[in-house]
Amino acid sequence: MNCYDDARGAYQRACDEDASPIRRLSGINLAIREALELSPSYSSALLNLGKLLADSGQLAEAVEKYQQALRLRPDFADAHNNLGAALAGLGRLDEAIVHYQKAIDINPNFVEARFNLANAMAARGNLNEAIAHLQKLLTLANARNDTAQAAAIRARVQKFQSAAEGKSRILKELQEVTE
Repeated sequence: MNCYDDARGAYQRACDEDASPIRRLSGINLAIREALELSPSYSSALLNLGKLLADSGQLAEAVEKYQQALRLRPDFADAHNNLGAALAGLGRLDEAIVHYQKAIDINPNFVEARFNLANAMAARGNLNEAIAHLQKLLTLANARNDTAQAAAIRARVQKFQSAAEGKSRILKELQEVTE
């Protein structure tokens, strides 16, 4: 058994333990850190440590772990998506958008990354781009016959379309006032 197998085994043992949620989380955190001591290039462990840090509100630390994972595996779509989410949580939307897009470039069917990208675009005021990404998501949901997700996406599209129409009306009114 090599270090990689030892690291994976430590992580799996923590995940499989039958314990309270807090104790299990603590065990998983410890196992991930042990796995990284045994195999510092275990990119999935870095991703999972980043998730634990992000879930506990330590976004800057999570960003570091996701970046480490990406240095090891630049094509790690999950790490790009999670890095985007952590950056968005820190208010760094432009950087987040770059990583969501990279995740989608790697995996065009990555639903969560595309949804995150649409929301980030909307937050930046790019409602038409957000709608375009949601339309792609709708196509993916329909292809999977996921009617619940398709309905949720259609509702979000309508919300963004209403916002875009309102923005357009306001800009038109402002333009009329300044003329």
